[in-house]
Amino acid sequence: MTKAKPAKKPAKPYEDYPLFAHDNGQWAKKIRGKLHYFGKWSEPDEALDAYLQDRDYLHSGKTPPSRDGHTILEVCDRFLIKRQHDVTAGELAQRTYDDYKRACDTLTDLGGSMTIETMKPEDWAKLRADLCKDVGTTTAANRIRIARIALRYLDEIAQVMPRWGKNFSEPSQRTKRKARIEAGERMHTPDQIRAAIEGANEQFGAMILLGINCAFGNNDCASIEWKHIDLDKGWHTFHRPKTYIERKAKLWPETVEALRKVLPEEGSSPVLGRVFTTKYGNIWRGTAVSHEAHKLGIEFYNLRRTFRTISDEIQDTKAIRLVMGHTASASDMDARYTQRISDDRLERVANHVRAWLYPQHQQKPNEAKPRAAKKKKPQPKK
Repeated sequence: MTKAKPAKKPAKPYEDYPLFAHDNGQWAKKIRGKLHYFGKWSEPDEALDAYLQDRDYLHSGKTPPSRDGHTILEVCDRFLIKRQHDVTAGELAQRTYDDYKRACDTLTDLGGSMTIETMKPEDWAKLRADLCKDVGTTTAANRIRIARIALRYLDEIAQVMPRWGKNFSEPSQRTKRKARIEAGERMHTPDQIRAAIEGANEQFGAMILLGINCAFGNNDCASIEWKHIDLDKGWHTFHRPKTYIERKAKLWPETVEALRKVLPEEGSSPVLGRVFTTKYGNIWRGTAVSHEAHKLGIEFYNLRRTFRTISDEIQDTKAIRLVMGHTASASDMDARYTQRISDDRLERVANHVRAWLYPQHQQKPNEAKPRAAKKKKPQPKK
C-alpha cells in the first residue's frame, strides 16, 4: 500500500500576507523564537483574523486570551494593571500591590493558561490544592484570598463571574484554629527582647523598641518619617501605611534616646524623610527588617503580638486600638460614638508594657505617688 502524498503547500493569498504555510496544514508565524499556529490552510482569512487578535500579546511575550474565554494569565495581568493605576492615584498602598503581585505570579505559574469560563469543579479543586501545597495555613489562605479577588476582575472585563463554587475556598476556620494551636504562642519574653536590643546596632535597636513600645510592624518601621515623631514631647502620630488608620502612642524614654542616636546629621536630607535608611542610603523593606530580626533570634512581627497581649492587662481596649491602628467593627456603636482618647490613657498603656519589659520601672503598691498635702485653713483669731 502506497502512502498518500502530503498535500502541496498553498501559496500566500497575497504578497504581504504575514503568515506562512506550515507542513502540519496550518498557517503559522515565528514570534520571539517560537512557532505559533493560527488556522487551516483552507481558511487563510480566519487565520489572519486570529493572528491580528493575538499578535500584540505574542510580540510582548504574553499569552493571548483563549478563543473560548479568558485565561487566568490575561485576567491577572489586567487586574495588576488596574491596581498599579490605583497605586499611582494614591488609592492603594504599594505594599498591598506587592502582595497582589506575588500571589498573582504564583497563581499564573500554576495555571496561567487555563480558561476561566471553561474550568470545571475538579479544575478549581486541583488549582486550590496546588496553591496550598508545601505552605502554611496562613500563606495558603492569603494566596487563595488574593486569587479570588484577582479572578473576580473577569466580571469587569466580560461581565462573567468565575464559577468555582465551594472548590476554591480558603482553609476552614477549623483548619486555621488547628494551625494556631500547633504554632503555640507567638510572642517574646522580656529577656529575649532585651537581648535583641543589646545585640542590635543603633538603628535596629530603635526599630525593636518601636515594635514593643508602639506595636510597630516591619513595614511601619520601614515607612515612618521624622515628621511623625515629636522627640521633645515623646509622642508619635503615624497612621498605619497599609490602611491609613489613625494611630498614636507615648514613646518611652528608652525609645526617645534610641531615636535621638539615629537623627540625621545637620544639613543632610534622609530619603523621603524616613527615620530609617540602609547603610547604602536606601529605604528599608519589610522583608529586610524580618531578616535582620532573625539574626537576633526574634520574629519582628511577634513584637506587635507581644505588645497586644501584655497591654490587654490594662483592659482599655479603645486606647490599645489607637496605639495599634485598629478599628472597631461597624456594629460597635460604643466605639463609634467615642470621639477621642486622652493622652493619660495612652501613657498608662505605654507605662504598663514598659514595666513588663523593664521590671525596675514597675511601680509597687506602696510606692504610689503621694497626694499633695492639704493646706490648713487659717483659724480665725479669737
